[in-house]
Amino acid sequence: MGFRNMMKLGCMLYLSTQSVCASANTESSANTIDSLILRANTGDTDALYHIGKIYLNDPRVKLKREDILRWTQEALEKQHSGAIYSAALLVGVAGGVKESVLVGKDVYETRVLTDAEQEKRFSLMTTSAELGYAEAQNTLGSEYLFGGYVRQDNKIACRWFEAAASNGFPEGQLNLAFCYMEGKGGVTDYSKMLTMFKSAAEQGHGRAIDWLSKIYKNGYFGYTIDEEKSTYWATQLKIGKKCGLKTAYTYKLNCSTQ
Repeated sequence: MGFRNMMKLGCMLYLSTQSVCASANTESSANTIDSLILRANTGDTDALYHIGKIYLNDPRVKLKREDILRWTQEALEKQHSGAIYSAALLVGVAGGVKESVLVGKDVYETRVLTDAEQEKRFSLMTTSAELGYAEAQNTLGSEYLFGGYVRQDNKIACRWFEAAASNGFPEGQLNLAFCYMEGKGGVTDYSKMLTMFKSAAEQGHGRAIDWLSKIYKNGYFGYTIDEEKSTYWATQLKIGKKCGLKTAYTYKLNCSTQ
């Protein structure tokens, strides 16, 4: 799975506390975008961060290429890691729907980026990651793990996942758990694997919760079967599935009681 596809999956797998996932309602998205564009055009770099996140989840929003280029330059000048991440997401965008192709009812497929666009997007993503932005670090890890624009390299992938995990990013913690599980980073460590699963699960990551329930239920990786812990995590997963979100992987822990 390449760089472009990983970013399209990003919000489906995890809703970060800072993410702004657009409504499926086009009008609602457009209203939000209009307000953010006004802010971005006055030099509000935070607005660019949110624009990129909305576009990631609804490519029908319309943006001007000249605006994106100006916002990107401002983000780089201010070293705003989140805005640079969004600028990476917006590489190749030139008029919203013009950049996407309708492949079914309300289903859009983003066109393949040119080599030059891929290079620019990867450069921006790397800059954001090096500035410490966890979501960019996790995205780079995924790119190296699957091999897209760059050559596949498990060790580099796991280093980026470790950086994202250290910044408290649940998807990074989950991915780092798999690194320890499968030894992809060069070390197999089931103790650290369990720690990462717990860290992600405590932030409400459904896949991590599911793994913890199975580990304690079946005694995987040499752990003692613990029905109480297995039932607890299985219950949390059921709660998540009732929260009305797209997948069981995108919910806040105990969200049905909040």
